[in-house]
Amino acid sequence: MAYYEMDVHTACAMNQSDVVIRLLNRDGLIMGSKENSKGYTPLMYACCYGHEDIVKLLIDMKVPIQYQSKKCHGRTALMVAANLDNLTILNMVCKDFVVNIQDMNGWTALHHAVSAGQLHAAKFLISKGIDIDARTCNGMTALMMSAEDGMTVIADLLLTNGADPHIVNNNNETAYTIAYNRNQAGILQLLQSDPSQDLLALLTVLQLDKYWPVFKKHNIDFHQFMTLTEDHLKNIGIIPLGHRRKLALAIFELNHNMEALCNKFALPCQ
Repeated sequence: MAYYEMDVHTACAMNQSDVVIRLLNRDGLIMGSKENSKGYTPLMYACCYGHEDIVKLLIDMKVPIQYQSKKCHGRTALMVAANLDNLTILNMVCKDFVVNIQDMNGWTALHHAVSAGQLHAAKFLISKGIDIDARTCNGMTALMMSAEDGMTVIADLLLTNGADPHIVNNNNETAYTIAYNRNQAGILQLLQSDPSQDLLALLTVLQLDKYWPVFKKHNIDFHQFMTLTEDHLKNIGIIPLGHRRKLALAIFELNHNMEALCNKFALPCQ
């Protein structure tokens, strides 16, 4: 195919800046947001193939970087770039009015970066003020995604920058319970360094972690939990008798044999 027969998407993918300029000048900037059959815009192609000159050219020509592709579930060029870890391109397409856009699944660019295991892209997006605790349509945060896939370094980055480990997704899971259920030992070690996770660890092993939001709502930590009676448990909203008895028994054992229970449940004794 000769260059003059190319469409603008192919020209962007093949790094043909002169063809891109000619086509956009001929057909108008509206072509800069036109999706092809795969749902990719010219800017998304340039980001995907890492063509920095084409990305700059398109932005200089005022192609809208906030455009969300309908066929690609509402993804933006920034989300495409976040999958590839090209910091130069990320810097060009990451603006204040773009950084926190969510796609049709509720994913931000940070979710895309974490899902792709792109540490530097995640660090860059955090530095640009992206909502670190943004939730997908399933209630998943970037920290939960890192916990699910055992991405310890990325999880550490998120926690260091203030990611909330107590957020609960649509399945009543926290990052800790996700990591526990998937045997992600490195993530568990990171999260257990936070004393507030001790109670969640116990609830998870007791298979009663669905009550974690109840304890969180009432600001009950591990040590306060040890003082609760069955009546207290009922008053805060734990209604099933069997569950209250199970928790009360754990509290009794905690108070009478802390070391044995910590060893049994692999909890940090403090």
